[in-house]
Amino acid sequence: FVPGGAVARLLKDRFETLASDEVRFNRHIFLVGFDRVPPQQNALLSALQLKGCTCEYICLTVESEPQTAPLILAANTMRDELHAAAGWIRERLLENPLLKIGVVAPAIAELRDELDRIFRRVLAPSAMRLSDVDPSLPYEFSLGVPMRQLPQVRAALLLLRWLQEPIPWEDASFLLTSGYLGGQDSSARQQAEAARLDAAIRKDPQAMEAEADFAWLLRRLREKDVAGLVDLYERMHNVATLAQAAISAENPRHTYAEWSEAVEQMLRTAGWAVYVPKTSAEFQLLTRWNSMLEELATLDAVAERVSYSTFIAALGDVAARTLYALETQNAPVQILGIPESAGLTFDAVWFLNASVTAWPPKGNAQPWIPWHMQRQALMPYADANADEGYARAATQRILAASKETVFSFPLQDDSEPSGGARASKAETRISPILFEVLPQTPISVIELTRLEPSAKVTVEVKSESAIARTATKVRQGVRFLKLQAACPFQAFAEIRLGATELKDPALGLAPTDQGSVIHDVLRLFWTEVKDQTTLRAFSSEQRKTMVTGLIQKAISEVPARSAMEKALLATEAERLCERVLAWLQLEEQRPDFSVVACEQTISNAVIGKVEADFRIDRIDRVGSGESAGLALIDYKTGATDAKACDGDRPDEPQLPAYAMLMRQHFSEEAPLRGAALASLQAKDMQFKIIHSLSQTFTMIDPPKRSRTPILETAEELEARVDAWQDTLLNLADDFHVGIATVDPKNAATTCKFCAQGIFCRIKEAQVDGDEEEEMEGEAE
Repeated sequence: FVPGGAVARLLKDRFETLASDEVRFNRHIFLVGFDRVPPQQNALLSALQLKGCTCEYICLTVESEPQTAPLILAANTMRDELHAAAGWIRERLLENPLLKIGVVAPAIAELRDELDRIFRRVLAPSAMRLSDVDPSLPYEFSLGVPMRQLPQVRAALLLLRWLQEPIPWEDASFLLTSGYLGGQDSSARQQAEAARLDAAIRKDPQAMEAEADFAWLLRRLREKDVAGLVDLYERMHNVATLAQAAISAENPRHTYAEWSEAVEQMLRTAGWAVYVPKTSAEFQLLTRWNSMLEELATLDAVAERVSYSTFIAALGDVAARTLYALETQNAPVQILGIPESAGLTFDAVWFLNASVTAWPPKGNAQPWIPWHMQRQALMPYADANADEGYARAATQRILAASKETVFSFPLQDDSEPSGGARASKAETRISPILFEVLPQTPISVIELTRLEPSAKVTVEVKSESAIARTATKVRQGVRFLKLQAACPFQAFAEIRLGATELKDPALGLAPTDQGSVIHDVLRLFWTEVKDQTTLRAFSSEQRKTMVTGLIQKAISEVPARSAMEKALLATEAERLCERVLAWLQLEEQRPDFSVVACEQTISNAVIGKVEADFRIDRIDRVGSGESAGLALIDYKTGATDAKACDGDRPDEPQLPAYAMLMRQHFSEEAPLRGAALASLQAKDMQFKIIHSLSQTFTMIDPPKRSRTPILETAEELEARVDAWQDTLLNLADDFHVGIATVDPKNAATTCKFCAQGIFCRIKEAQVDGDEEEEMEGEAE
């Protein structure tokens, strides 16, 4: 018996040796696992037949037990199809753990990541623990992945490249926190310190660079005087010394073999984790890496001496072409491509993506070989009839090699522009090969509720007791109220646990930085101008000159390391100047006012049992005589809504909190006349009045409606503040006693901008329902 893979080795021998009398062959040769026979193999088989050998193709079949009638299933999406396959396999293995199940697909590489995620979740949920370094899985892939995609290899290639040229900040951050450098001494403490260093750099704009050279890493490690990073610094310093000696030598061009030895020395000095294998998988990876270096060393026979950059580029190309696959563990579930399944038998097989767009397989013919030669040789994708014949034969082979076979396909195809708009009919989506091979088999549609039975079970559990706060004061002022109203768990995670999202480097001014600049400019402007009368006395040129100077002063604190960044900041300064001047024109049209305070801080203020420092953007004195009073203004540079301060869970509780606190701290000076959001958004520049007395913020009050922010008497405004106070006290009490339930006010917006999803995992629970609603909306 000659398996298909062995034929390639036989082709290395010259056909002339077959005519030699010294070569002996068996009289009968059985060929197993041949779906396609290339011309070279045909030539070899013809030569064998001339020697008197009889060559016969064999299609393996299952034992004589009766086979179950095949099934054809249609799923709405590819994700539903994968879930159905995982659930079906789980049920079969629960019935009989000794079954041998095959999962085949025309393009298994395209499905690998999603298939691995779903199969791991359904078939081996315990393997999803982050602490498991090498979990045991009931399935394995026959197809490897390119070495370059492995994180360990990516770390090595990045380090070797970094030694010569700068790399993007994202890559430098990955190397710093990956844990693949540092050797056996790369302890949990060192990794934790490296992560803290990465976080500290992200918080310091002057330390971040769009691209960083290797000297930047050495400076950062040297500046961070922490015992846990001393060894890492010494290793990186030694690696830099080795690289400089090799690259900056008198003759910086070496042979591939010499560069291979130098690279190995650099990686060992850096403490690359692959050179310290702890598991079988890591040992296999090391073996594969060494074979790559040996393969490059063989180029010395045909290539001259090359530079370091040329060698690193060649190493990256080899890593991209070299596949890495673990040795088989004989897992009960084998995931294979169609060619890999040839010559194998199974107790059950699930054939994925048997759709018209995937089976027969689609591809492109070779661009450099004449078309007629490709068709004559029956090369893939050159002859539609040949491709259909191959698909038909492979389908029949899979049917014969399994006791139970399921074919499935999705009704929607993500590769088609209109695929997500409406599901197609099953008759138009199924592969025509299945119509020919199984003409009498009906098509069943997979019901969504059958995908994950175990995930649909609701288990009632008792709520955990809340963990009350022991500290009295919180940071970030009124932010704890905003987060508690949006989602109690978000407030607990960000305020009490300090779980905040790290910033990514960006060119120019980020939206938050733009808001800070505008706040500073308006604070400095009104500190000097003080009232509307002085504002009106300024000419347009005087205003522009003053605002431009204040903006330049504020932006000068933002670091600019390149000409592009300086140009971006200059452009941002012009745009901000236009926005501030437009806002000052709006302020000029208000009733008479004077600015009492900007960025007024109320220290150690108490709401309920929570103490914090609050800062009010601006307090104005408005009106005169008996109608005189104070007005609160809160600047907003993003989208905002006047209704955001209402309800039991307000989106913007700042102004209600400021109104309540101002009544406590400034009630003797003057009564409150109103509160408004100052929308400084370029396309929506206006006062968005929350509640106020007549003609406090605008000369003309909005028309009376069922819900109007303009109140008739001061008593009505006091009643509004009383209602706000009740709401804020309830939120503060919930935060103080430790209520941290995962309860987003509006999942569509609250969860979208929340960085705590990895902890609360609410998205996993909502994914099915969200997809159903999205599909229904698209169908309508």
